[in-house]
Amino acid sequence: MQGYAVSKTLAEKAAWKFAEENSLDLITIIPGVITGSSITPEVPGSVGFALSLLTANLKSIFSSEKLIKAGFSYNYRMEEMYDESVEYLRAVGLLAN
Repeated sequence: MQGYAVSKTLAEKAAWKFAEENSLDLITIIPGVITGSSITPEVPGSVGFALSLLTANLKSIFSSEKLIKAGFSYNYRMEEMYDESVEYLRAVGLLAN
């Protein structure tokens, strides 16, 4: 696991513990993309994901050689998943038309 992800996980666990011990409500946010300088030598996963969207190279992020060799294939593009999600959220009244 990348150092950044480990540090974020440990920090959130500490925040949950503090909130529980002090009877506080806690809300955490998981941002979709983190950009900026990295404190680790690895490219952060969110940066790799963002670049894959810009270069239309989603399989570099969402695929695994082992899965592909086992016969796994991608049946839906990102656009299809997005469109179906929006359609569903509108149908259940969670998103305005």
